Amino acid sequence: MNFSNSFRGINANGLKNLSISMLEFEEDFNKIFTEVTNVVNKINSNLAGDVSTSFNESFKELSQNFPVVSNSMKTYSDDFITVIRNYEKQDMSQSDLYRR
Repeated sequence: MNFSNSFRGINANGLKNLSISMLEFEEDFNKIFTEVTNVVNKINSNLAGDVSTSFNESFKELSQNFPVVSNSMKTYSDDFITVIRNYEKQDMSQSDLYRR
């Protein structure tokens, strides 16, 4: 097969939109986490003793995952932009080769 006339590329606009969407999801996710934390605190204020301790520990264990998910969303967003930049660099260097 001869691939010399094949085209390769990326959908830069699509990746930019995905990056923006990921940041919006991350922002919404953080708002939800804040709301859930407020609800848990209200519920916990009405609990006492072992029930309160158990409830608090369970939420604390679960809530440790929220920053991980949030940071992952930011990283994915950054990765989409990195793909665009790397492709543009590669494309520029290849076009420089053709000009010589």
